[in-house]
Amino acid sequence: MINAFLSEVLGYAPIEEIKTEYMIKGTYADYVVQIKGVRHFLVEVKALSLNLNEAHLRQAVNYGANEGIEWALLTNGKCIEFYKILFNKPIESRKVFSIDLSDVVQLKKGLEVIQFLQGLRYK
Repeated sequence: MINAFLSEVLGYAPIEEIKTEYMIKGTYADYVVQIKGVRHFLVEVKALSLNLNEAHLRQAVNYGANEGIEWALLTNGKCIEFYKILFNKPIESRKVFSIDLSDVVQLKKGLEVIQFLQGLRYK
C-alpha cells in the first residue's frame, strides 16, 4: 500500500527514487525517498492495528537526524503524519500535517497534503 502511494499517487519512481529498508547507523528506515541522490524524506510505517505514538515519532526523527533528512512521514496506513525535523540542540520536530484517511472530511483536505508531498520532488 505504501509503495503504491509513493509511486502511483505521488509519482516517485520505484527502485530509483523509493528506497526500502534504508540502512541508517545499523538500523533500517522503512523507506527513504530520494531524487538524484538527494534524500527528500523518510517514511516510517507501523501496523494498521497500532495507534501512532511518541515512540514511533521519536524513531522516525532519530532516523532523519542521523541521516540529515529534514522531513519524516509516519503512517499506520490509516493515519498519515508529516513532520519537519529541526536540527537544533536537542533535535526537535514540528508536525506539518496529520490526516485520518478514514474521516471523509479530512480525506478531502488530503488533496492539499498530496500536493505538498509532490512539491518536495521539485525542491
